[in-house]
Amino acid sequence: MAYRMRYAAWLDVLPSGTGQMPAFVSPLQGPVGGAGFAQTIEFINTQGGQVVAGSGTNTLGVSGALLTGDVTTLCTAMQSDLITQMNSQLTRINLFLSGQG
Repeated sequence: MAYRMRYAAWLDVLPSGTGQMPAFVSPLQGPVGGAGFAQTIEFINTQGGQVVAGSGTNTLGVSGALLTGDVTTLCTAMQSDLITQMNSQLTRINLFLSGQG
């Protein structure tokens, strides 16, 4: 059995003086949620790398069960992918500071 992990992350750049999470910036709802006055950039999983074959056996003796090591592999792949994507967008993200991007 194979498992594929899909994910999305949104990075909000909050304008100066708005604080960490002001009242007008609501918690995320739906695909993006209320970003308030923030400029937002979205990161979505790239193809490949976030697939793992389950390496365990479930209680019924069926192989392909997901184990903690498999979860760690998926999460590590996600972390590496997001780091790569965010680092490749640093110029754009930092242009948000001057209202560009």
